[in-house]
Amino acid sequence: MLRTTIRASGETEVDAVLSDLDRRCRRSGLSPDDASRVLQRVADVLTPLVARSRTLGSQGSVMEVRQDIAEEKVSIRIIFRSTPRISLASRIRKLLGGRA
Repeated sequence: MLRTTIRASGETEVDAVLSDLDRRCRRSGLSPDDASRVLQRVADVLTPLVARSRTLGSQGSVMEVRQDIAEEKVSIRIIFRSTPRISLASRIRKLLGGRA
């Protein structure tokens, strides 16, 4: 049984996440067909979220998504959160007590 949580954001490299998940699938004893199906489902969820987050982040929007993928031998929770990009000057002003 494979149980894992994937935490992702707009900066997440989807290929790296999928590579790590593939290793976990093999270690858990999933068949190649089951592993391939799981990887495809995770990619189908994560890829558009990362792409959309990059667009929304540049506009200052925030997005949070939780998705569970549950099958007979697999339980994967995807937690995705994007945050708007804040300039370095804004961060410094905020730390000094000013308004961002």
